[in-house]
Amino acid sequence: MTADIICSLLQMQLKLARDASTFRHLAKQLSQGGRVVTLRRAHHNESFGFRKPRQFTMPDYTPSQLGNRAKNAALLRYADALRTHGHRAADIDPLGLLERECDTALDPGRYGLSDPDATYDTNGILWTAGVQIPKKQWTMRDITDFLNATYVGHIAYEYMGLPSKTERLWFTQLIESQSTISTHDFSPERKQRIHELLARSDVFETFLRTTFPELRRYGAEGGESMLPALDTLIGEAARGLYMFLCLS
Repeated sequence: MTADIICSLLQMQLKLARDASTFRHLAKQLSQGGRVVTLRRAHHNESFGFRKPRQFTMPDYTPSQLGNRAKNAALLRYADALRTHGHRAADIDPLGLLERECDTALDPGRYGLSDPDATYDTNGILWTAGVQIPKKQWTMRDITDFLNATYVGHIAYEYMGLPSKTERLWFTQLIESQSTISTHDFSPERKQRIHELLARSDVFETFLRTTFPELRRYGAEGGESMLPALDTLIGEAARGLYMFLCLS
């Protein structure tokens, strides 16, 4: 046996002995009518008395919104289909090398919404607080254009697989309420800054790969979009918009 195996076996025996001693002590206390005081240690969520703060819950739909969702169930199914499958047909290939997938679930005619001039109440179905001219009644043509511009454009969102209903609803409201024409437009200076960050990352990764080919390293391949996000976060924090910024 190697020293590592012997050490592991000794540690296992010590743990078993310690657990057996603890069990005998608890059994003796219970047999004598004593009270056993336990220490709760939830190592994944809580530890040593630390309690997680209460989770934020998105407000539920109002009665009027629930009634409108039931009345326009076909429109609701169509909107949820765009939120769920829109990323599969999004135009996220600037060079046009990949073939865009045509998902039949994104066709409004599949849900019986074939009349482009039909009007619908979108209360509780779409979140259009960011639209410059809010409307109570939307035509099917406007709804289709709005959802396609939001979920099947140059930016793709894939979040409907989240297990938390609150997180799904929060993302839906955030994405759709800010889906205006100028939301995702960047100035030339900002585009140049993003390009500079990506270029520096690629050059640095190439340098490490060629200089230290046999060393284990962790790079940003596949996560390059994190760089502009962190750059924006740090820039906003420098202007005092965030109280704390933690990097780990």
